[in-house]
Amino acid sequence: MYNKQSLTSLAGTLCAAMGIEAPRDSRPICNGLYDYIMFETNGAGVDRIVMYNPDAIAQWLYFRYYDLFDKIRGNTGYEQRFRTVYPSITPVCFATMYSGVSPRKHGIRTSEKPPLGVDTVFDAMLRAGKRPCIAAVKGCSMSLIFRDRDMDILIGDSDGEVTDLGLNAIASGKYDMVCIYNCEHDDVMHGTYPTSPEAMSAIVHYNDAFGRIAECVRDSFAGRTLLGCATDHGTHVDSKGRGSHGSLYPADMNIVNWYGVISSD
Repeated sequence: MYNKQSLTSLAGTLCAAMGIEAPRDSRPICNGLYDYIMFETNGAGVDRIVMYNPDAIAQWLYFRYYDLFDKIRGNTGYEQRFRTVYPSITPVCFATMYSGVSPRKHGIRTSEKPPLGVDTVFDAMLRAGKRPCIAAVKGCSMSLIFRDRDMDILIGDSDGEVTDLGLNAIASGKYDMVCIYNCEHDDVMHGTYPTSPEAMSAIVHYNDAFGRIAECVRDSFAGRTLLGCATDHGTHVDSKGRGSHGSLYPADMNIVNWYGVISSD
């Protein structure tokens, strides 16, 4: 069974939370998430968005290893189940996440990573006078498909280095939106399987990184921040016993996002 809420609804929701116009052609917002944000902010919306983007956390993996996500749950108050897009691979899914349109519309439908030509959350932020930035691993989808925009893309050689770059960006107070991408679980599970000891260690690292990000948000901003943990796709075990994704299997298509509002008010 597939989740009902499409990932195409996230881009517009993030912009609505900031009170700015959505990316052109983006799909309708996720009402449940938007209502949560408005409730938590007494209808005021948020001043800043911090998004943690860990690669390849399947919904089934979260349900099976619930206790390993304690820092993610403990720093958020709302879980949103999404149905990602096909093919369920990283550049395709992140292009949809931050544009609000289908792969057919945004044009990325393979593992290639060309600059995204359609309107995105980052373009909407820039038009509204906001300053977005991305911290990502060198050569990854998040570092490449959103390039050629007047925004900072901070590049690291490892997840740990990228997280530190993101923390510095948050603490600097320069940015209205910070996206931090980590990829360890996706990298490891392809060479082993999604629940191998090495892959589960990566999940622990994701959880710890999010805890550090939440702490930094609390310490660095006098206002209302939407803090999100948004993965791109799930995973399954292929016929050779290795981790894989890209299919229409619910294991690949069903994901969970976590959101919280951190306020200094």
